[in-house]
Amino acid sequence: MFNSLHRVIDASPWGMSLGIFCAIAVALVGMLLIGSMLFGISMPAQTMSAAQRSGTPVDISCTPAQVAVFADAPRLHVRCAASVGGILYFALSTSDAAQAARVLSVLTTAQVAGRTLIIRYDPADLSGASIGCQVNDCRLIRAAGFGP
Repeated sequence: MFNSLHRVIDASPWGMSLGIFCAIAVALVGMLLIGSMLFGISMPAQTMSAAQRSGTPVDISCTPAQVAVFADAPRLHVRCAASVGGILYFALSTSDAAQAARVLSVLTTAQVAGRTLIIRYDPADLSGASIGCQVNDCRLIRAAGFGP
């Protein structure tokens, strides 16, 4: 997996090395941590409430079991160790390379560090099907981070 990630970074339009990428990732994660402490990210229970089913974005906890970037589909995803209301995967389109790189950095940092992610998503949004996110067990990522 790391060899694949290194190839993706080497092919990046920015031409940055793995060391520079990691330094930027650490800085972004630090900003996310500070932001989560200042603004407080809620971590509700892992069952879906009526508000979650209504289309209101919610924050959930996810222990990342797998992070993947697909060459044949325009997406990246994280698979959580446990499903939340039947949702196991959270995905993001890679059409915006800068946004995808930021989210990928957060997801992989959390997985490598053994941290629990906080993912914001809309349970009623099924538009991820257009990028290969299955409607029965996958939702689009609206925001991702992790706290202390």
